[in-house]
Amino acid sequence: MFRCEKCRRKAWPGEKPVRIVIMTREKTYPERWEGHGHNRHMIDKGGKGWEIAKEKLTCKSCAETSSKRDS
Repeated sequence: MFRCEKCRRKAWPGEKPVRIVIMTREKTYPERWEGHGHNRHMIDKGGKGWEIAKEKLTCKSCAETSSKRDS
C-alpha cells in the first residue's frame, strides 16, 4: 500500500503506484573492463547519459493528469 505523493490519497490494497520523474541529471559513466593481466578486455566504453534524480509515487489518476499536462 502507498499514499499518492501528489493528491495524498491512500491507495486501495493491490493498487500499483505509477512513478513520475520529477528531475533528471547528467551522468558520466566510466569504461568497464573484465579479466586480469593479458586476458583483460573492455566490456563497455562508458560515455554520458541521464539518470533519474527525483521521482514521485502517484496514483493512476494523478499520473494521467501529469502526462496530459506535459504533452
